[in-house]
Amino acid sequence: MSMNIEINMNVVMRKLLYTSITALLLLGALFSCTDEDYKLYNTSLTNKIYFDKDTFFFEYGPREDKEVDLEVPISLIGLANFDRDVEFKVSADVRNSTAKLGVHYNMDEIQVFMKDSVTAAIKLDFKRDNLVKDIQYKLYLNLEANDEYIPTNRTKCLVFFGDISIEQPEWWRPDRLGTYNQDKLILFIKYFHETKEKLPVLYDDIESKWGEYLDNESHSRYPYLLTTYVYLGYFKQHIYTPMYEYYLQTGDEHYKLPNPATTEYE
Repeated sequence: MSMNIEINMNVVMRKLLYTSITALLLLGALFSCTDEDYKLYNTSLTNKIYFDKDTFFFEYGPREDKEVDLEVPISLIGLANFDRDVEFKVSADVRNSTAKLGVHYNMDEIQVFMKDSVTAAIKLDFKRDNLVKDIQYKLYLNLEANDEYIPTNRTKCLVFFGDISIEQPEWWRPDRLGTYNQDKLILFIKYFHETKEKLPVLYDDIESKWGEYLDNESHSRYPYLLTTYVYLGYFKQHIYTPMYEYYLQTGDEHYKLPNPATTEYE
């Protein structure tokens, strides 16, 4: 019995000794490292930038024309500048693009990484009035090198954009909105968006199910937007009525719809 205890004690002591030696070696290796061993990025290198994706799509549909219609995201490999905004350069491939600068779109050649940021965006302003209806334009973009950045990985991207006609949504009701056309749909969505601040609870409820532009066809009740009982008063007061007033003000038959004051909604 005593011999077994002595043997077990020797085994335990050897294990403890081995563990102690290993720990000391690791500790020595740790403290022997220099600052150079811990550098994760060589600060003498020029930062690199790239497109997040190589293809982007934009269609106006029911969207209104804005000063910035699409932002193409750019990312940084390197260190953010904490002291100032830093410029980077982008150009269009004129030979392969069907879109023309100043005619179909506007874009500044010099774009900016904001101070303390590792992401940026190329801002594109499409000129909707100059776009041929239902034509898809192509715009090839290239990232260019400058003193601050070198393009890497995805240095080019392709943007498809256009003013594409929208077919009548399944929820459209001629007995409430009259004959369908896209301009009337855009007006409908404009007044819908205006209720975001006035009636945020109802707006958020509809937006979460039918989508910001009321085009979420995957929603199980997509066709029943205008006939959902809890929304009847909302649509009559805040959308049909201002649409009808707009029609009366403009006298444009394009926007004609039944008078909400004399129409029964069920």
